[in-house]
Amino acid sequence: MLLITFHIGKERYAIQANSIVEIIPMVNLNKLPLTENYVAGVFDYRGNPTPVIDLCKLYTDSPCKEMMSTRIMMIEFKMDNGEQHILGLIAEKTTESINMDLNDFETTGINIDRAPFLRGITNDEYGLVQLVDTNLILPKDVLGKLFLTAEESLEAISG
Repeated sequence: MLLITFHIGKERYAIQANSIVEIIPMVNLNKLPLTENYVAGVFDYRGNPTPVIDLCKLYTDSPCKEMMSTRIMMIEFKMDNGEQHILGLIAEKTTESINMDLNDFETTGINIDRAPFLRGITNDEYGLVQLVDTNLILPKDVLGKLFLTAEESLEAISG
């Protein structure tokens, strides 16, 4: 399976390439006042306002470094209610792909309640890489703040 690798700090992660709509270079983001510090902002992605999360800030409390290899992964995110949204994820060193069998990833044997998105770990010629499930990468309370349901959107517009 084709996987895209990226870094959060010094740690290396991978997600399935088929969950990524597009990988884009950094763009100017409009900051959203009074949002959580890991919400990097919003921008117009193909005609739709799209939130962007800084994964480094979310998981390490330090923002991703501004490097040539820092990218925004545009992923299709499926909500529990079936609605699908596009979400931008900023990560460092988002420039490589690897081919691995998903069965190569093994559990660490450590249950990390706050990291249900980690689906296993393996080793390749570059070191350890942890597999990430993009549908679990954000906590549910974060999702509720980023994406209103269709009904909530209509209520917000109509007042």
